[in-house]
Amino acid sequence: MSLFFRSLMPKVSVVALLTGVAMCAQAAPIDGIYRSVDDKTGVSKALIQMKTLPSGEVTGKIIRIIVTKGYNPKTVCTDCPAPYTNQPIAGIQVITGMKPVSGSPGEYESGKILDPKSGKIYSCTLAMSPDGKKLKVHGYIGFAALGRTQWWYREDHPEKYTGIDAK
Repeated sequence: MSLFFRSLMPKVSVVALLTGVAMCAQAAPIDGIYRSVDDKTGVSKALIQMKTLPSGEVTGKIIRIIVTKGYNPKTVCTDCPAPYTNQPIAGIQVITGMKPVSGSPGEYESGKILDPKSGKIYSCTLAMSPDGKKLKVHGYIGFAALGRTQWWYREDHPEKYTGIDAK
């Protein structure tokens, strides 16, 4: 190997390493459709459209309630506080106010999540899996260590799930 190439190799290696680190630090965009799965029963409940607003805030809206054999879903948010009271669950904004965590790509905080089944609103954090296929959704009251976590799964083919669609 010539002297020129030997002197160039360490520089090329450093550039390749830094490029790889930068690529790993970039999380997949959160925007898309996710299938929520109940953490207690394992049953798929809904399809949620996650969207980043121009302000950078992330929101999530139920676009379909998944209907499966043996599961009779609630369709109206009867126990929810205003402005959600007696609104159809399909079409309701369940995640609001999520802000990106500075220096932590794929993580979001300072938002709220509505549980349409109970009508309760919880503080919320979100974290994308490194491959962008799963979203960790953690709802809590008070301390983040005390709460519930669900995994939502990115859906490339939401049409395969039948149910009640948002109007």
